[in-house]
Amino acid sequence: MSAGSGEPRGSGFRTVLETYDDVPGREARHEQLGDGTEIGSFRPSTGLVSIIILCHNQLDYTAQCVESIFKHTPEEIELIFVDNASTDRTPEYLSSLSATHNNVHVITNKKNLGFAAAVNQGIRRAAGDYVLLLNNDVLVTEGWLARMLACANRDDRIGLVGPVSNYVAGIQRVVDPGYSVANLDEYAAEHFRKYAGSVQRTARVIGFCMLIKRAVIDKIGGFDVTFGIGNFEDDDFCLRAGVAGFYVFIAQDVFIHHYGSATFRGANLDYTKLMQQNAWRFEKKWNIKIGNNGYNPLTVLVRPFDPVLHYFPLVSEWSAHALLVEAVRLFGLSKVVESYATLVRALELEPDNRDGWHNMALIAMSQGDFAAALEWWRRFPETEMDAERLNLAGICYFQTGNLSEAVTCFQRVLEMDPTYPDARENLDIAFKAANGLAPAGGARIVH
Repeated sequence: MSAGSGEPRGSGFRTVLETYDDVPGREARHEQLGDGTEIGSFRPSTGLVSIIILCHNQLDYTAQCVESIFKHTPEEIELIFVDNASTDRTPEYLSSLSATHNNVHVITNKKNLGFAAAVNQGIRRAAGDYVLLLNNDVLVTEGWLARMLACANRDDRIGLVGPVSNYVAGIQRVVDPGYSVANLDEYAAEHFRKYAGSVQRTARVIGFCMLIKRAVIDKIGGFDVTFGIGNFEDDDFCLRAGVAGFYVFIAQDVFIHHYGSATFRGANLDYTKLMQQNAWRFEKKWNIKIGNNGYNPLTVLVRPFDPVLHYFPLVSEWSAHALLVEAVRLFGLSKVVESYATLVRALELEPDNRDGWHNMALIAMSQGDFAAALEWWRRFPETEMDAERLNLAGICYFQTGNLSEAVTCFQRVLEMDPTYPDARENLDIAFKAANGLAPAGGARIVH
């Protein structure tokens, strides 16, 4: 469960100094962004929405949540449940759901991976144009998704949208709403009539219900798994989205019910301790101070976007192996910048990881930076330079004009494996260029 789903407290840990309170969200159906650009009103939305719901026991809440979704969501959706090692009847319930609904998918974990890791698993599975994170202790109401989508599509720069609720930190909270679950639908309908079309810009929305455009995930990746079980990973995600140029909005005409902190209670977790630990992590990561009144996001949002710092890979564990696997996947999708950022993180954990060196060299070669690639190949001890690496190093030497070293590399490749693909052709090209028999610039080495 996200930290943001917690009950408001006086500690200040979960408070953001709201810097957009002057935006006339409640009074108007048109609004201006921070640069003075007016955003439009309702835009019809099409496209699949992938709703990701994390579960750890608390089946009664999950069943109520699902019932409310089926009742109030005519839009095209898929439901992706990530079960974090439930020990009650949740696994059987989810299995039955997936067996009877083609748009229900279940990911089962053998241990509780925490909020960020499980969300990343769900995002990896999601096929939607939008991803929506939803706690399992939430009850949605009529028109909830249509209005959140309408808010998101007022402007291409809006990347994240959240609703208002009874149990949430910050300005998303409706104080003393005065309803019961029995008359929730009537209350939500009246709330909509009162605030129809109203939106408000903010610095963050809480992860208990967060609509995310696919473009945001493409730019900044997933949630930071170093925050562990939960707390502050949603703040971190919102700040990274903001630094990347996306806006965060609250759809004030969408009211949903939140029981609040059900997962933490069900898992017997010390919420306050987790909050304090991750507050420290958050402060250290962003070099920002959380005071009694929260933190000022504007000190972060003015920073330039850096993919190495602000892109977080879609991994479910914080290990060099998981990061290397993800880097290979990203490279295969031609997401070179994201792959590079992921490799940087892997090598921070294991600076001498040979697969990391190898893949860094391949990325440099793919970008035509053969000198940088050579720096990586030269890190390998001679005993670890196999035929593949020698051939690639030979290509880099050739492309940087060191023809004699290129010849040596290709010769060593053929000594190791006389049948190695393209090595003999590469040697012939390099040898002729080195001896003035062919112009080096016109020779084409085979990669």
